[in-house]
Amino acid sequence: MSRIDYHHGRANADFETVQLSNAMRGWKSNYGDFVDYYRLDPDATQYDDVYEEVLSGGRKYKPVIRLGCLHVSLLQGENDWDDKGFYYNDDIRALVPYEIYTGSGMPLADMDTGAYELDRIVYKQKVFRVVEINVRGQIVEHPNIVAIDATQLKPDELHEDPLLKIYEDIAP
Repeated sequence: MSRIDYHHGRANADFETVQLSNAMRGWKSNYGDFVDYYRLDPDATQYDDVYEEVLSGGRKYKPVIRLGCLHVSLLQGENDWDDKGFYYNDDIRALVPYEIYTGSGMPLADMDTGAYELDRIVYKQKVFRVVEINVRGQIVEHPNIVAIDATQLKPDELHEDPLLKIYEDIAP
């Protein structure tokens, strides 16, 4: 641990960050999980000029990123009653080491601008829409953990995603 007083011992913030990153990398490789992350390719996707809806061909995604996670929590959604009957959405929270998040080609700027809102995650044969990406742990100004929150998409919501249409029959 770092010292509280002004003396700097061996264990400064840089040292602790490196040690923590090494420990998280080891945990991930032994006990971790993964998600398949699909980033939207806005240059390849065609939108309507007026309504900004996706035109024929649907959304286009960059090559899939298999994102190694420390832990992925699948949260069972509650049943909501609407005019079509019971409807529920599961949620997930993926905890990713910061080093792995940035090393996989995911830009840190996406967190600030919200450019992830049309990205998709596939976990346990279910498709999820990314809701939020935040840094959840840091030492001084060194981020350690990134949390990715997502909510499940139902088969009727996958019509604009031809790449992910294969999960239409699998989803409950």
